[in-house]
Amino acid sequence: GWKSAIIGGATYDSGLPSFEYPLTDLVPGLTALGVNGLTGYRADIFFEGTSVFFGYQLNFSYKINDMLSVALGGRYVTAKETYAGHLKDIEVNYNGTWTRADGVLNGLASQATTGAALATGAAAGMQPLIDGGAGSMTFQEAQDAFLIDALTRGTLEGGLTALGIDPTGLTLAQAQGAYQTASATLTEQATEASMQAKLLRDQEADAENTGSGFTPIINVNFHPSEKLNVAIKYEHKTKLELTTSTVKDITRGYTPTGDSITQFPDGEKARLDIPSQISLGVTYRPIDKLLISADMYYYLEKSADWAGKEDSLDANSLELALGLQYNITDKLAVSGGFLYTSPGTTPKYQTDLSYNTVSTNFGIGGSYKINDMLEIELGGAYVMYQEDEKDFTRNTLPYIETYDKSSWIVAIGLNLFFNK
Repeated sequence: GWKSAIIGGATYDSGLPSFEYPLTDLVPGLTALGVNGLTGYRADIFFEGTSVFFGYQLNFSYKINDMLSVALGGRYVTAKETYAGHLKDIEVNYNGTWTRADGVLNGLASQATTGAALATGAAAGMQPLIDGGAGSMTFQEAQDAFLIDALTRGTLEGGLTALGIDPTGLTLAQAQGAYQTASATLTEQATEASMQAKLLRDQEADAENTGSGFTPIINVNFHPSEKLNVAIKYEHKTKLELTTSTVKDITRGYTPTGDSITQFPDGEKARLDIPSQISLGVTYRPIDKLLISADMYYYLEKSADWAGKEDSLDANSLELALGLQYNITDKLAVSGGFLYTSPGTTPKYQTDLSYNTVSTNFGIGGSYKINDMLEIELGGAYVMYQEDEKDFTRNTLPYIETYDKSSWIVAIGLNLFFNK
């Protein structure tokens, strides 16, 4: 039995595009609401994510004859993903001064609320006139009939003008209807501005996904000569369900009923299966000091459950590897290798939180045998990912999201031998 680990992480000092996309709506959105003099926005955005998968494996092998052996095993996998970040100090440049965006929107909400209250009051104040039969009269006719005075007429007509409504020729019933419509519209605008202000307040994310699963493994090894060895292995799909535990979350929007839509909903469950894998490995030793190895890995990802994301694949992933090891002495060996990965992803699959592109991996390493029981290994690799793009439209605006990265990998290993 043994334990293995896959550990990864990334820090984005200026956040992720999905965090910032809503901010791109700020200037045009506020301008459409009548806020003039806006020339840009800025914000403090940060995001960090880690992923740790531990595997605890136990295998049993059986030698059928000198050339053929089989093995059965299992691996218990524990998974943990963490997410941390913040979205703070969102500001707009308002007539040359940086001003908090939520403050601007709260101001708009307050103005709309006040306007709605005044419109509601005006409509209610006109009700006695309409109940008295003056609903079909214009303001001029109502004044001539001494039902309202000049001050009241001026106030009611001025209120309509302030709301962008021309009072000329309107009957009192029409004017009341206009006030009622304006009140409903302003109330809706106040609610929307208030919700948008909440989205622009300082927010933090602190969440983790955890889960576990089991992987059955079967292996067949063919050893026809001292120089050649061939092995084929099948790893069954690992059913892995991750549960989200959230301490702090970032609100991304609201439902029509006013409920928050968050980035990492607490208690949410989602499948992230480790797909079935078929692998083939061949080693050949042309001379005693040189070992040549070739490997093929085929991942049946389209049969995994990734909460629907597997539907965005157009093929399963394939990896091809070639490695060389040369024993300088009986204790010291050096090695080098190459790995090519071709994922079956499509642009629909790619997001800024999870993407996968064609990659090439160059690695070097070495091992030193301290004694008959103990050997230490050290290796490093450089991975280059092929750039990919995704075109999409958001709020009628075209966007191009580019996926491009490279990474270094450093590994250390310790081998223990209990028999010779």
